[in-house]
Amino acid sequence: MNIFDWTPELAYIVGLMVTDGNLSKDKRHMSMRSSDLDLLNTFKICLNLKNKISQTKNDGYAKRPCYRIQFGNVQLFQWFEQIGIFPNKTYTIGEIKIPDKYFRDFFKRAFRWRWYYINLSR
Repeated sequence: MNIFDWTPELAYIVGLMVTDGNLSKDKRHMSMRSSDLDLLNTFKICLNLKNKISQTKNDGYAKRPCYRIQFGNVQLFQWFEQIGIFPNKTYTIGEIKIPDKYFRDFFKRAFRWRWYYINLSR
């Protein structure tokens, strides 16, 4: 039984997890990092999380502070795996199963910065 119904917000979350999220090897915990605090607050609201957003060290290249939210949800983790998002996704990413109806919402997040740079280069 699928306990997660596709919505525009969930498709947006999938886009965030594909591009900037992390699924732990423990098959339970996930995290999201960004220097955009508003984006993390939107992420938190969309998933109805109560977890704290904390400031973390950035990778050394970023000029702005970096923030992170970490949470555990076995059912959501398993659902992410069902649609094609796995731990170590940088090396395992393949097809992500997104219904056509929600692809635009996924695309808005997953390719937001890439689209921005493509438009700048024209």
